[in-house]
Amino acid sequence: MKVLMLPSSQPNLDGPYMRPLVDGLAKYTIELADMTDWLSGGWLLANRGRVPVIHLHWTAYHYAWGNFRESARALASFLSRLTLARLLGYRIVWTFHNYMPHERPYPILHYLERFALSHLADRIIVHCERGRQLLGTRMLRFRGIVTIPLGVFPDSAPGISRVDARNQLDIDDQKVVLLFFGSVRPYKGVTVPGKRRWQWHVLCC
Repeated sequence: MKVLMLPSSQPNLDGPYMRPLVDGLAKYTIELADMTDWLSGGWLLANRGRVPVIHLHWTAYHYAWGNFRESARALASFLSRLTLARLLGYRIVWTFHNYMPHERPYPILHYLERFALSHLADRIIVHCERGRQLLGTRMLRFRGIVTIPLGVFPDSAPGISRVDARNQLDIDDQKVVLLFFGSVRPYKGVTVPGKRRWQWHVLCC
């Protein structure tokens, strides 16, 4: 069976979340359909019956660009294509990674998109019970939800002891280490304590 995974460009598929997922699906003879990150009506018509499942992950990039009017038009177009997919017989699976996108310039558009996806999707995957609760209380979606806990990625982040880590990074054992893991983005509210009661070592990865 073939599945269209969105986003599906190679940099996304090779990431620490998508790559183990793709490899795991391959064990069940589930292949990925060839596609870019964008869903088009032409593709839906051409692949009807050949690719039965569309699996959505992060979706804001389909519409959250430009000013509000441009983003609203893009959202309407995106949702119309998903509606067409349903009418053509595709089954839609959506992994509910976050209640809202991390960066949300137009909150009302993001909520409308999330609400629509909650009712267009045949199945929704959540990584924790809190996600299931949010779907019920905020999106009025109660059925067809599957909880699959988010695993660890040992190949991406091999274990290391505290002593070895400090030695490799040349950090004094007496210093307090503040570790920030991931991209530094405004919405994350990264701050460094102002009062230096201890010696700080800030480490961003």
